[in-house]
Amino acid sequence: MIVNYQKNGWEVITQRAHGLLAAQLAANWRTKDRPARWIEFLVAVADHDDAQTELQRDDLLTPQGGPLDYKMRAFDLDHARRTLEFAGSKSRYIALLCSLHLHFIAGERSGQNEAVRHYLDVQKKQRTIWRRHLQMSEEVSERDYRLLEWCDALSLLICQHDDQPALRAVEISEG
Repeated sequence: MIVNYQKNGWEVITQRAHGLLAAQLAANWRTKDRPARWIEFLVAVADHDDAQTELQRDDLLTPQGGPLDYKMRAFDLDHARRTLEFAGSKSRYIALLCSLHLHFIAGERSGQNEAVRHYLDVQKKQRTIWRRHLQMSEEVSERDYRLLEWCDALSLLICQHDDQPALRAVEISEG
């Protein structure tokens, strides 16, 4: 969950609500620049983190008793597996985009954990298979993922109230 600590308490936003906002942002993308699999793309954006059902977890609080922000958590391999299981039950394309997202999220930290590194290696091979089945080049899948990542990043910025004062530019992501 996304937690904004405030003077009088907390503002808590679930990952699912953040995903919905990301999809709402994507839904306004220029028609001519949309991915070919538009409906599946929107579902992938909305559901990229749906395996994260915070209110069903036992570890919702910090040791001090406040709500635990997603940035305070380590990469959760079980969560990654559930995400791809859910995504794969919808479509290979959605699974492909979610797999790319999990690689983006875990990539930097994977060196610290052999199981995560192995999982990411398996996912890399699986993405090759999915692209072949989808008759999609790596370049197209990466382009589609960059748009998902951009919508995800902008949604996070909005949810975290991370805007710049005095109308200064905000860097959202490379996507």
